[in-house]
Amino acid sequence: MKSIFSTLMTLVFLTACAPDPTKQPGYVPWGEAVKLIASKKVTVVAQAHSLDVMLEFEDGSSVYTVEPYIDAIYAELENCLKCDEILIATE
Repeated sequence: MKSIFSTLMTLVFLTACAPDPTKQPGYVPWGEAVKLIASKKVTVVAQAHSLDVMLEFEDGSSVYTVEPYIDAIYAELENCLKCDEILIATE
């Protein structure tokens, strides 16, 4: 639970404070984020209304991306085989 909370708080902070999220440390393009999800190393996905999406990995590290439209992350998770164990949080 602590992991989800910290992931959501980080995402909210990035959303509120980043004028251009694509120029912030930890940003990955959407296509790369989709590949990372398929790698099966993602444990938590958090989505904000701003279209920011945070991916947290098994080792506790994280990256974020900007989805092309609201809920695009859900479509990718549905297409991913064996991604049922990823925790999903939304703002």
